[in-house]
Amino acid sequence: MKIIVKKFNNSIRKYQKLGEFIVDPKSAVLIFKQTLSEKLKIPQNGFYIESEISTAKILLTDSFTWEELFGDQSSISVNLEIFLTSFLSKPEKKTIINTLVELVVKGKVHEAIYNMLQLALNAEDLSKGTQLNGWQLIHYVSLYGHEEILSKLLIMGCNANAETDDAWTPLMLAAAHGQSSCVAVFLKSQQIQVNKITKRGTALHLAVEYNNVEVVSLLLNARACCTIENHNNKIPLELANDEDIIQLIPKYQGQWELQKYLKKNISVLHSGDITEYCHMQISDKLSFLVINAETGLLEIYTSRESWTKKKHPRECIKIVEIQQVTSTKPLFVSTQKFFFKVVFKEGKKVFYTSNERRRTEWIQCLNDAVKYCQLHKIGFDNSNFKSTNLAMHSNELSLTPEDFKILEELGSGSFGTVFKVIKNDTQEVFAMKKLSIKLLQKKKMLKYAISECKIMQDLNHPFIIKLHHSFETPTYIYLILELCPGGDLEGLIEKTPLSEAEAKFFLAEIIEGIEYLHSHEIIYRDLKPANILLDSDGHIKLADFGISKDSNSKEEAVSTLIGSPAYISPEILCYEKLSKASDIYSLGIVMHELITGIVPFADFDIGNLFNCIKTSDFEISETLSSEARDLIIKLIDRNTWSRPSLGDIKKHEFFKGVNWNMVRSKKYSRESFI
Repeated sequence: MKIIVKKFNNSIRKYQKLGEFIVDPKSAVLIFKQTLSEKLKIPQNGFYIESEISTAKILLTDSFTWEELFGDQSSISVNLEIFLTSFLSKPEKKTIINTLVELVVKGKVHEAIYNMLQLALNAEDLSKGTQLNGWQLIHYVSLYGHEEILSKLLIMGCNANAETDDAWTPLMLAAAHGQSSCVAVFLKSQQIQVNKITKRGTALHLAVEYNNVEVVSLLLNARACCTIENHNNKIPLELANDEDIIQLIPKYQGQWELQKYLKKNISVLHSGDITEYCHMQISDKLSFLVINAETGLLEIYTSRESWTKKKHPRECIKIVEIQQVTSTKPLFVSTQKFFFKVVFKEGKKVFYTSNERRRTEWIQCLNDAVKYCQLHKIGFDNSNFKSTNLAMHSNELSLTPEDFKILEELGSGSFGTVFKVIKNDTQEVFAMKKLSIKLLQKKKMLKYAISECKIMQDLNHPFIIKLHHSFETPTYIYLILELCPGGDLEGLIEKTPLSEAEAKFFLAEIIEGIEYLHSHEIIYRDLKPANILLDSDGHIKLADFGISKDSNSKEEAVSTLIGSPAYISPEILCYEKLSKASDIYSLGIVMHELITGIVPFADFDIGNLFNCIKTSDFEISETLSSEARDLIIKLIDRNTWSRPSLGDIKKHEFFKGVNWNMVRSKKYSRESFI
């Protein structure tokens, strides 16, 4: 394929032929750009090429092949547009930055400023890192305390919050090394994130640790938060050993507590339609952007519909990794678009809106979300959340939510949502349990979610729900479970209780499941109709093992009242040693509810309910058979040693005629018991 390259000639105001090139139709545009870059001595990011497709002028995307763009055309005409002309015949930009760094280190401030102005460097050029740990010019300027250069860098739009590979921001360097004049310059910038935290802590942590009293005072006046914990869970005051600082922090902390960002002052969820600007691509991406400060994520969806249908976002960015949000104006674009850029740890994105008010709103909301996440420690890798290694097998380490397609929502609870999903590669259908790590941490329930996963990994029984896969992200735990389309026993008995015969069928399978758990030294602790699911054939599946416990645990007593109140056994309320007998008690409560539709003890006041469970007698309805009444009385006996074992229950008159081998092999059906 022949490529004819033309370049605009300003003297005659039209395009002139620059040369002809032969390319492989299957090769990418990028390869051709590399050839042009070498021949014309222009950096690849200093020009672009465009052409016409169906009378529309387009930028040629680097990753596309010529064949994909132009089909089988034999000759293509393209226009070369150069926009980094200021760098022609000048040294490489990285060399320039390194030269400027040397001048800064040597204290040659005016010479450095003169070079910056002479070379017409922009913020993009000045943000290029040197070879050392991703340090930029602004980091060296902050370290060596050159406020005059710093002021010019900030005016030029350099990133005030850029983080090096070794976790320094410019403000942190200035704070740690006592460069108070630079700190003062930073604090005047609207872009500065005074509470930004890395594995080194915040700027206030560092100023306190290095006894820089003047810097501490400046930061506190700028409303630096005194209560943020560093990687070692210490607030700044705990690092103080200077008497002036020790007296200074409490004074400001009281003021801060009155004015700090609270949930009611910040919109933790902001969303809207927006367009992502795609430089050098054929078209921009229509998107639906969601700022979710509660989860700590900036979520980018393909459309509003994707978000409302709870599909996975196209891309997610951690809000705490956002370093800069500011208005911008790319070259060669419509003046009717209002652009802003979001700079984060791994790169940047540019978005635009159709009016200036919306752009201002987005910038404000994003900056507020960053402050909110910094203050509440949402989304930090060094927060209380540690990887739980939930992958069941080594080949699951790479599993992500994107490996599954959501078909519908099945239900939701306090900590997350359950979806019906299909696995993309195998087309298998599962239930996906998506649990919010932040909500679990907030309610101190994270360990129970992890416990559920760990327990279920080792379980394999016909009456216990099967865990097929498990994995995690920084914000969610995902359990990929066997799908039970029949609902649960709670839903089944909502309209009308079961007959004793029907209840016997379900109870027999429940007993088999509990017996299996006990044989593996696992105490269920949360047996209730809502946790007893039904598969497509109507057989039960015990689910929700979040608060199950190893009966060999060294913990002698139950430290918290975990479980559903109406099903909790008296010994748990009395903080006695946990035992398998607690599950026997819950079995009695479930049996009574299946047959009568009510639990033995019920009260809207939780204190009264617990009192009844511990002290009150319960009279069982005369409508029940004598066998059923006798078994329930034995099961809910307040004395753990008096309750029957599972073996004794199987031999009880209520289960007379039941073949337990047939139960175990699922040979019975609900109808066969009626």
